[in-house]
Amino acid sequence: MDELRTAFDPEQFRRHGHKLVDHLADYLNGVLEGKGPVHPWIEPEKRLANWPKIETPAPNLSQIFSDLIEQSQHLHHPSYVGHQMAVPLPLTALADLATSVLNNSSAIYEMGPSGVLIEKRCLEWMAKTLGYSPEADGVFTSGGTLGNLTALLAARQKKGGGNCFLVSDQAHYSIDRAVKIMGWGEEGLEKVPVDEKFKMRVEALEPTLRKARDAGKRVIGISANACSTSTGSFDPLPEIAAFAKKQGLWFHADGAHGAATCLSEKYRSLVKGIEQADSVVWDAHKMLMVPALTTAVLFKDGTDSFETFSQEASYLFQKSAREEWYNPCHRTLECTKRDFAFRLYLVLRAYGQGLFADYVTRQYDLARAFARKLEDTDDFEIAIKPESNIVCFRYTAMKSADLDSFHTQVRKKIIASGKTYLVQAQLPKGVYLRTTIMNPFTTEEVLENVIQEVRAEFEKL
Repeated sequence: MDELRTAFDPEQFRRHGHKLVDHLADYLNGVLEGKGPVHPWIEPEKRLANWPKIETPAPNLSQIFSDLIEQSQHLHHPSYVGHQMAVPLPLTALADLATSVLNNSSAIYEMGPSGVLIEKRCLEWMAKTLGYSPEADGVFTSGGTLGNLTALLAARQKKGGGNCFLVSDQAHYSIDRAVKIMGWGEEGLEKVPVDEKFKMRVEALEPTLRKARDAGKRVIGISANACSTSTGSFDPLPEIAAFAKKQGLWFHADGAHGAATCLSEKYRSLVKGIEQADSVVWDAHKMLMVPALTTAVLFKDGTDSFETFSQEASYLFQKSAREEWYNPCHRTLECTKRDFAFRLYLVLRAYGQGLFADYVTRQYDLARAFARKLEDTDDFEIAIKPESNIVCFRYTAMKSADLDSFHTQVRKKIIASGKTYLVQAQLPKGVYLRTTIMNPFTTEEVLENVIQEVRAEFEKL
């Protein structure tokens, strides 16, 4: 019992907390200025040895936190231009601290009275931002993959069954996973071809639908990219919405990354038509600067989601799902759900949505500036002119049948150097290096350095 009292001792918690916040603040001070490597790369087998087994006593907790920070990927470094992971606002860490100590479940109101209502306020704001009417509603869930599954399940429920969705051939792999979980298998998706800008070809929708129906499939909906993961292209949402309405199909927009575009006055036109979608997935842990996982699934008609997961559980529910709007577990797979929304609520209340509007506009502007830099060289090409903050580019001065493998090698060498962190994408022409400009402290100078680093590694080859 004495050990338990010590483990829960508020003063001990205060001491550890003060030390950790000071340590993280010092860390941010350095990393935001570009100090240290972006990724302290060590092969996984070697790094495992740096982490002692659980049974090893560790009285110095500060050292454990130091090891964690030192050996992690540093998203706040201006030269991080890799995956679509938010560079979290420091205030969100305090939100997580508070909700972790409280540990309320926001699946039902009785267990999470604050979290449930905060989630509702955030959903109202997101729905309004998208252009939905007050009848819209939704739920927060654990990531875009589960969000897309939730939306597709609601579509099947609303349409009374079915076994196929039309999707762009640039759709995120989570859509493929969702239809397999739903029992539709490999035949659950019918791929719609894209144009040279990786946008769904509207003129291909009707023949693709006809092909699916001729094969005996019951198509119930269309999923559009807003935007695609590989290249950041936005599908023509108004035209897809019109086709879906004409054919009586559910229209889903995967806006995990790009839904935040509606906050930018300059770029809002890219998501015109998203307000016509029956469902939208929006990851706040991408372009709203909050930690993973913070995903909203929004429905134009708020009642559409209620029956998808509705079940009998008399120890929890006394009324129907629609009456119990305050019990989000009616609308999500999770029976225990952490308070995802408080992070978003806190930063919106603290800074206002103007901060996010400026951020989205800045990152999109910077991607276009980076693309122009690449176009002005003699030894690089871009896949397409960027629409979002994603830029895919390729070195062209080397003539080799192994150019794809060389791009992969160059990327690995750059990561190992710690100078920057970028990823790659397999496109029809081959392997492209891919940057997602997430960090608000990345500059044109940083991106110029990325070009120089890639060029130098290729010249070594």
